Amino acid sequence: MARKGRNVNIETRLFGGFETRAEEVNGYTFLHGRAVPYNVPEYIGTFNEVHLPGSFAKTIREAAAALPLLLFHDSKQFPVGRIDKWEDTETGLDGVWKLDSGENAQRAAKLAADGMLTGMSIGFKPIKNRSIKRVEKFDPRLGADYVDTIFRSESKLVEVSLTPTPAFDDARVTLVRSFENPRATRKLEAWSEIVENLRQTR
Repeated sequence: MARKGRNVNIETRLFGGFETRAEEVNGYTFLHGRAVPYNVPEYIGTFNEVHLPGSFAKTIREAAAALPLLLFHDSKQFPVGRIDKWEDTETGLDGVWKLDSGENAQRAAKLAADGMLTGMSIGFKPIKNRSIKRVEKFDPRLGADYVDTIFRSESKLVEVSLTPTPAFDDARVTLVRSFENPRATRKLEAWSEIVENLRQTR
């Protein structure tokens, strides 16, 4: 899906939700999640798209502190948070967002913690493609096996949004917490290990 900016079209991609874990003391302060899964094809409708490892590295290096957390890609409303820390791995782009203390941000965090707002979606501008895998018989009416696949090697990340409708399991909110708590970090790491083990046994 594309939405128009001032001078360029910004692509948006919705990835899916997963189980959220939360700790709350005097409001929610941080949200953890996977913004983009790598090496995982997503069927866009007329093509498949794969984001390659490191494809957002330039963005998070040059504009790491300026990228907002929005609700539903609504740039006309105030952000509900901002990026606090990125972790760019071989499997995906993970982030920790510092949440605003306002009503909208806290309500969104509560919904995420309750498992009702666990989808994460990105707004981005494609810059470079490594290659395109073409199919012999192109027919979008027949589904993902009958369209070409684009491998994105560089993209400009514009924003990350929370969304209510999960569409893909490899990007999700993983933790909502209220303060810097080493115990919460250990719980997140343990939970991530469990999730990864479950995925490998599929």
